Amino acid sequence: MIRVSRHLRDAVARLLAVAVGVGILAASSLYWCRFDANIPTFWPANALPLAILLARRPSGWRPVAAVIAAAMAGDILACLVTDAGLTRTILLPVANAAEIAAACAAAWAGFGPRPRIRRLDGLARVLISIGLIGPAVGGSLIAAEAALAADDPMAGLVWFMAHALGNILFTTAGLVLLNRTATPLLPRRARLRATLALALSLALSVLTFHQSSLPPLFIMPLVFAALAIIAGLEFTCVAIALIALSALFRTAMGHGPIAAIEPSHIGARILLLQAFLAASFIAAIPIALLFERHTRIIARLRDQKAAIVSRAARFQGLAEIAADTIVVTLVDGTILYASPAAQRLIGVTGDALAGRSAFDLVAPEDLAAIRAAMASLGGDTTEVTAELRLRHHATAAPVWTEIKTRIGARRADQSVELVSVVRDISARRAAEERRDADLLRLDRLANTDSLTGLANRRRFTAHLESEWRRAYREGIDIALILIDVDLFKPYNDLYGHPMGDRALQQIAAIVEASALRAADLACRIGGEEFAVILPLTFQSGARAVAERIRDGIRDIHLIHEKSPSGVLSVSIGIDCIRPDQEAGAQSLIDRADKALYRAKQRRGSIVIAT
Repeated sequence: MIRVSRHLRDAVARLLAVAVGVGILAASSLYWCRFDANIPTFWPANALPLAILLARRPSGWRPVAAVIAAAMAGDILACLVTDAGLTRTILLPVANAAEIAAACAAAWAGFGPRPRIRRLDGLARVLISIGLIGPAVGGSLIAAEAALAADDPMAGLVWFMAHALGNILFTTAGLVLLNRTATPLLPRRARLRATLALALSLALSVLTFHQSSLPPLFIMPLVFAALAIIAGLEFTCVAIALIALSALFRTAMGHGPIAAIEPSHIGARILLLQAFLAASFIAAIPIALLFERHTRIIARLRDQKAAIVSRAARFQGLAEIAADTIVVTLVDGTILYASPAAQRLIGVTGDALAGRSAFDLVAPEDLAAIRAAMASLGGDTTEVTAELRLRHHATAAPVWTEIKTRIGARRADQSVELVSVVRDISARRAAEERRDADLLRLDRLANTDSLTGLANRRRFTAHLESEWRRAYREGIDIALILIDVDLFKPYNDLYGHPMGDRALQQIAAIVEASALRAADLACRIGGEEFAVILPLTFQSGARAVAERIRDGIRDIHLIHEKSPSGVLSVSIGIDCIRPDQEAGAQSLIDRADKALYRAKQRRGSIVIAT
């Protein structure tokens, strides 16, 4: 309840302020700025409620009605104070209420909750609404009454123009002031300049309207334009309103250059001055808007420039302390900027790199790759990453780097900048090479027989499975040769294990020499057992390989006193098959092993599985 009563109390106080303000302005116009029959030459009273209602559109009809009712109360009070007569006391509030309502309705139809008076189209809508439509609806009623009361048609026109001029000058000034309630009327740096301009304008206005010569009058539009350029929109509206008030008062009193010209009728002279002031104001305000916009654009550009300079300085500082080298180039490779880290990377300062081609720094073997990567930039590809070698300036040694390149800014000549971050990855590449070498060594150890250097049983099994699947897919033959050294245990017992190892190494060399093709594989699969995998080999080819192995071992003539032949010999079993869906690689091993078993029964022979 307390909150509601406080809100109501504030609303009533604001409405009373509106009524008092309207009453003071209306009484001033009726009493001072007038000529015959209390006809005012200037009517700013309606500007106050219009500015309040147009500054922010009320959410419903009740606030509008309350403001208009307060304005009517002020008009009634002014008529009573100035003894305007019963007819005018009744007609004036009604006509002004109709004028305010019509102007607001026309203005609200042209824009949203707030008038856009800082745009020329928004300002034009407001001026048409308050300077033409509103006075045409409400001002015409009171103008007709004034013409009848003064028995002079010119009086009605003067009253109509008084409403139009008052609305144009004071409503616009009120709008700019109400829209700037949170900020000063003028920036601090412009206050002295605007104050001097206003003082000079007022002085020229006073001098102009204290003499009767006409030519000085035409200085006033230039004064208004200069004021608009120097002081801006808000100050110009307020200043022109004050100058107009002074000029109209002097003319209504029969002074000034307008009073000395034809026609001799004071109403016609005032009408001329009203039209002159309205035209001067309407011409000056767009100038103020344009110069304000120009000033805002310059200020925004200045702020943007300062921000760009600040960002550039910040980014340059970051680039100069960054461990990675930052390079800006054109699409053709011309270096525009290189950070100081370039000297640590390739031994050349960033300044010395400017103007050179980045491609000259790349190792020849990587040139094609980096050119292709740069050519792929554009469209959906905004960033590319490449690893390449750069040549060190002092040592000419290759430096492994990772380069990330993005499309940068477009220059004034429409060329495109590329921004690259170059990172030294030499240590990483060296670690990767060591790791790869270790993996290769481990793989070799895991798949190689340490005594003979042939593939071991693990490698034999994996390779046979792989070649078996390939032979099945392609519908080709695959052959397997199993080799066993005859009477090798007695050889070891007779000559010792070192002599036996040397014999195995000699035999392994002959077996390995028989695997001529890349897919052929010679293996040691047991103590004295060897195997040869021969993909895409028919039975005749496998037998030829087996005979070469047997004859080669016989030719090296390894003495074996316990062998019937007096030398070491081998027995060989062969199988050749075209894989099918049912059989597996183990079937090939089993058939070759059975052939080997039959061959060992005759020592030194070759048996082909059947």
